[in-house]
Amino acid sequence: PGGNPPRRQHRGQRSLPDCCGPRLPLFQSRPFGRDGPSDQPAVGLLRDERQFGTGPHADDQNGGHLVQGHVDATGHWLEAQPSGDGWVVRIGYPRELSRYFVEKGSVAVDGISLTIARLTDQWFEIAVIPQTWRTTNLSTRAPGAIVNLEVDIIAKYVERMLDPRHPPSPKREGGTLTLEQLQEWGY
Repeated sequence: PGGNPPRRQHRGQRSLPDCCGPRLPLFQSRPFGRDGPSDQPAVGLLRDERQFGTGPHADDQNGGHLVQGHVDATGHWLEAQPSGDGWVVRIGYPRELSRYFVEKGSVAVDGISLTIARLTDQWFEIAVIPQTWRTTNLSTRAPGAIVNLEVDIIAKYVERMLDPRHPPSPKREGGTLTLEQLQEWGY
């Protein structure tokens, strides 16, 4: 009674870097567009480095960030400096993403969900713990490398809800949802 439920065992990393979609053949730093590999201008890059991860289950405890695997833009790896047992990584990002970033907010870099430790108008820093540095492809990056970036999905939803061009949906028939209705439906 009381306390937190037991944590599930970590299922490991097994997803393509910042990529959501069907199973794909191997690629070598080929442009990757909205419909898969392409010779057209890319949204991001697929790399040979595989970082596979199982997705969360609906009944999993949410102890972190919401990452979908969509590339919003690419950024540039500026530098990585040792800090204690871990690393501090600086990533340059396009100006149009600045509205989605806040210190202590989330960002996915090459599909790896991380926390923004420091933020300017041109770059952000992430503090990478030793486990993440060892078990992901972050340790293979060099200054100037292109990285895929995904911003927080909740920030995108909030932005859309506050946009006057997207008025709220009309109320459904019957008015507002009540506690009684939820109980009747088994919630």
